[in-house]
Formats: sequence, C-alpha cells, structure tokens
Amino acid sequence: MLTMRSWNGAEIQIAKSRGGKISVCNYEDNLIVPLSSVWPHNDIVKKLYKSNHDKDFDQPSLEALRSKLGFYCDLQSLRSEDAITWSIFGTLNYFSKERQVSFVNSLLRAIGKEPKVTDCSIQLWTRIAHPDTLVPGGPEIDFQIIGDKAVILGECKWTSKVGENQGKEKNKDQLQLRQEYIEKCGKRIFPNIDLQIVLAVTLTKQQKTVCPSITWEEICANTEHPLKSEVSGYYFWKKEFGQ
Repeated sequence: MLTMRSWNGAEIQIAKSRGGKISVCNYEDNLIVPLSSVWPHNDIVKKLYKSNHDKDFDQPSLEALRSKLGFYCDLQSLRSEDAITWSIFGTLNYFSKERQVSFVNSLLRAIGKEPKVTDCSIQLWTRIAHPDTLVPGGPEIDFQIIGDKAVILGECKWTSKVGENQGKEKNKDQLQLRQEYIEKCGKRIFPNIDLQIVLAVTLTKQQKTVCPSITWEEICANTEHPLKSEVSGYYFWKKEFGQ
C-alpha cells in the first residue's frame, strides 16, 4: 500500500494511476473537513458517485481506491477541481454568517469590486436554466454566492481549461454561457442587486476572459477565509502533488 503526507501532515493511503497521477483511498483525505461538523455536507453527497476513470488504474490500485465507498469517486483524485472548490468555498457553510460575509467582501476587494455585502448564502454545484433555451438542466455553477448586494456565479478550474463548443449552436464557452444567463435572467431574478458577476477561479492567471478572474493562490493570500491557514496549506499541497 502506498502512503504520503496529506496537506495537514497526516499519513494517508494513496494509489497511482498508470500515468502516475495520485488518488487518495479515502476521499475525505482530499478535502478540508471542518471540525465538529455534520458530515458529509449535502453538497459533498452530490459528488459521491462512481467515476468513469476506473480504467486508469490496475486492479490492486482500484481495489484500494474502492475501500471507502465501494467505488472509485472523482473526488479522490488530487487533480479534482471539485475537491478544492469544496475546501475553499464549501467549508464556509460551517461558519457564522458574519464570517461568510467577511470572506465574500474580501473576495470582492480582491477582484477590484466594492465590498458591500451584509448577508449571503453559499451553495455548490447547482444547475441553472440553460441560457439559450431557458429549460432545466443548464450549466452547473461550481459555487453560487447570493448576497443582499451582490451575486457571484463561480466557474472553477484546476488543470483543465475553460470548456468550448458549448451552447445550443456549440459556438460558446462555459464562461460565455454563464455570462449570458446573468444578462438574460439576472435582472429579473435579482431585480434589486446591481452587482451580478461570473467569476473564473483558475490555477494560473488568465489574460483574456469575458468575466473577472482570480487564481486559487490569490484567494488563499488575499481573502479573509475563516480557515486561512488550512486553505493555504491545502492549496500548496495540491499544487505540488495534484497536477
């Protein structure tokens, strides 16, 4: 059995794909799990399903990876963008509204927007109406922050690029679709909120996007996260071993 040190210094069991990519045997080892928490959070339950990457592993490795859930889940991969999305944005749900608001306002400052939120809710992996047709089953929003003075729809990336060939005519990318949703539906759904943005969160700085962007490292360094030390340690561990 292979082992390594986790982001918090604990020894954890891992397996490697045929290409040398690391996955943890217990998906929880790839996440920040707040202490004294009801676990798993309902947003995490959404992501506990069988991966289609079984073929990437030999049989002994796959058996080790199935030991926790009975199947291999994408959250077990150190390359998972969902894992870092939870660890930074999802963990906020375990803290007071005051701490959440403080984080959101610091995030707005970090992208050059005026901080003015006094109340908010945070949810991961929700689906919106499709911007081209307005029917159900549209884009999945990685994180959704709805505040009394701001709405942020987040698109998170780790090693992957912004998806292209999206939309009814396959002529848009992921960010364009989400931006069109804001433009078509935002003012009707949130008529009293002037600041409505799509935010791209990426591993490396983006030069050209249709919306504001910020890197994971900038979030760790420049926001008031209630787990600031933990998310920073997690980020650098993931950056070292999860690419």
